[in-house]
Amino acid sequence: MKDTEKFDEERINALKSYPVAYRLQQLRAWSDYTQEEVANLIGSKQSSISMWERGLFIPNNRILAKIISVYHLPNDFFEDIQLERSQMGRKK
Repeated sequence: MKDTEKFDEERINALKSYPVAYRLQQLRAWSDYTQEEVANLIGSKQSSISMWERGLFIPNNRILAKIISVYHLPNDFFEDIQLERSQMGRKK
């Protein structure tokens, strides 16, 4: 898909019920991007993409906004992320 055309709304809504790591993995896979390509598109590093996709860290709001832009996602795609961030903080 590499032209980052919009994803099907039903597909996106279904994806919103999954953890952020899985969402990021799926978006990249559906778009046929490598981690390096996504990193370049959002101004990050491939190693960061890898950590986010493995669920080790969650991207900050600035990066999430760039991801929304790159994949043409609805603005509320990551609105539930605060809960996941707080749960991640408790694991430590």
